[in-house]
Amino acid sequence: MKIKNESDNKRNNKPKEEISVYFRYSHLGLVFLIVIFMFLGIGYLLDELFGTYPWLFAISVFPGFAAGFYLLYKELIIPTDTKSSKKSDKT
Repeated sequence: MKIKNESDNKRNNKPKEEISVYFRYSHLGLVFLIVIFMFLGIGYLLDELFGTYPWLFAISVFPGFAAGFYLLYKELIIPTDTKSSKKSDKT
């Protein structure tokens, strides 16, 4: 019978922490692309509505990139401790 000590617990938790960090940041690329394609879709619909194809379609890329970079900045630059303290304040 083996008695677990603190070093065993730390060793077992390390892979879980690494996986959670991976999953925390793995969605950012998809979010960036989805936002850009969403703006492209809006530009395409506006072009169809106003008959200005491809101008609004092409111009809509720029606000899409800006929104995508803003979401990346918001997720990566704001410290995790600040986010967790805001959540704990609400509860």
